[in-house]
Amino acid sequence: MVVETDRAVFERALTEAIENVKGKVDEYVKVYPYVSSNQEYEKHPNVHWTSGFWVGMVYLCYEHTRDDFFLRHVDDYLTDFETRLDTGHTDTHDLGFLYTLSGVALYKLLGDERARAMAIKAAGKLAERYDERWQYIRAWEKKDMKVDLMIDTMMNLPLLYWAAQETGDKRFYEIALNHAKTTARTLVRKDYSTYHIYETDPKTGEPLSGKTFQGRLDESTWARGQAWALYGYVLTYKYTQDAQFLDLAKGIADYFIANLPPDLIPYWDFSFTADNPDMRDSSAAAIASCGLLELAQVLGDSGSEYHKVGQDLVAALYERHFDRSGNPKAGLITEGVYHRHDGANEFTAWGDYFYLEGLVRVNKEWEAYW
Repeated sequence: MVVETDRAVFERALTEAIENVKGKVDEYVKVYPYVSSNQEYEKHPNVHWTSGFWVGMVYLCYEHTRDDFFLRHVDDYLTDFETRLDTGHTDTHDLGFLYTLSGVALYKLLGDERARAMAIKAAGKLAERYDERWQYIRAWEKKDMKVDLMIDTMMNLPLLYWAAQETGDKRFYEIALNHAKTTARTLVRKDYSTYHIYETDPKTGEPLSGKTFQGRLDESTWARGQAWALYGYVLTYKYTQDAQFLDLAKGIADYFIANLPPDLIPYWDFSFTADNPDMRDSSAAAIASCGLLELAQVLGDSGSEYHKVGQDLVAALYERHFDRSGNPKAGLITEGVYHRHDGANEFTAWGDYFYLEGLVRVNKEWEAYW
């Protein structure tokens, strides 16, 4: 697939995305997009793992434009996310998705001490999920499923690394580092593909075997999970400077790139190919684009190929998936997938966020909120 990567194209794409977000700023106040239904978002209270993505999009728009319009509901965002910490819906390993974008980002942008305190408190709650015996952060527990360890958690670790830097509490750093090491031993296969989850013994916590919850097969590779791993290990390397994590990120990136179809947007699971196609997952492409661009930034001159693919993914998303319908209930990029049979071919809050982050990255050198 030939994609336009001219600077003017990226500038236009970012301008169009920002205008889309600007038109919805007053619509999503203490309610948030999640996964669309029939290509239209409904408004959800702050109970899902995805609420932070909308706030992150607003802050990206402010950072790029410095237009105070995007700060008009900051107090509402802070109050809503503080309330969530105090009253519930925090029994999740996705606190990094929620509070890096709602708290850390605002602190980095404006030095907001209220946002800083909120994010540190969230990091404390995430740390409570740490299992000392097998050194990982518990994803979830269900009576009928022995699921504890999940690849998605890699993208939540930056909240802990950041909290360690801010507070001087090494415990945050150690938990994140140990989880990354455990994930590398269990969820990353020898060929750098990944399992989605790893079942553990409910009595001892011991890891048992790799499985999938959202992918096609236990031994196949869920595209979005591979993207989470790619970006997550790049960020862990940035915080730790441990070369093993850079090697992992490069191997995971190479596997992702090698399994892209000719038109670049991956199928929702890498067991599908152009000869045996199925649904795409544009959100996996958006996440991977950011991971590849961050990896290229870390590598400098030796990362040019990763930068090119990351840039090409952003361009392909703009050309093929950016929504131009004008529907105020639509999101930014079409054909995202949550679950194969629940939320397929829809807009997703995370797909929209990472698409916008990718656009910011290809337009300037950007310091990540993560």
